[in-house]
Amino acid sequence: MIVRAGIIAMRKGDEEVARLAPGDFFGEQGSLAGLAEQHGLYAVTRVTVYEIDQTAFAPLLRERPELAEDLAAHLAHREGFGVHSGVPTIHNERSRLDLLKGIRSIFRVHREHLNP
Repeated sequence: MIVRAGIIAMRKGDEEVARLAPGDFFGEQGSLAGLAEQHGLYAVTRVTVYEIDQTAFAPLLRERPELAEDLAAHLAHREGFGVHSGVPTIHNERSRLDLLKGIRSIFRVHREHLNP
């Protein structure tokens, strides 16, 4: 989902960890990596979103496979929201690599598709 208009609060438990505004996106963990959403989302204002499903997104990812790496990095960073700063960097990198593997598997984008 891509936020078209409005503000959405992202919460982990009772703590608000971020706010999403127009141009931000959410729900990508399930679509892109086959994972459950890690945060609760609550509309702060009236919200309009665009939904992009796997079928619509797959051709773009196959055309630009480097997006998988960017998305995996974003997902790994977002997983850390609401976690105290003591999270080791190696954990984030391992998470990013696991997410990248999941994205590539779901969309069947493998190393041979990558540009040199």
